[in-house]
Amino acid sequence: MTINAGWTGRAFSCPVDWCAGDWHEHGGNGAAPDEWVHAGGALIELNDGAALSRWSVGSASVTWTLLVQHEGQTVAVADSDSLRDIAIQLRAIADGCEGVADGRAPDWLSL
Repeated sequence: MTINAGWTGRAFSCPVDWCAGDWHEHGGNGAAPDEWVHAGGALIELNDGAALSRWSVGSASVTWTLLVQHEGQTVAVADSDSLRDIAIQLRAIADGCEGVADGRAPDWLSL
């Protein structure tokens, strides 16, 4: 999975170790340091077509984004400041799918 949305190709030596340091997002667009977007770096591959990326603005906490490939496009499925929260969301989705497969519809779905 490859994501280069907005990458200008000019790197800034960012002190955030996982940040790709895109020049445009680190003041090249006129933003002050507290508005810099830290993003990029290597994706954390989970399995076929799923990966995690992380980003933050200024010194704010990191936000994790779950990405999946769908019909050649990268789609953001969930965002959270906690990987555990993303895992909980995925388990709930999996439970719902298994319920439908077993003939049990979730409360919100009428079959």
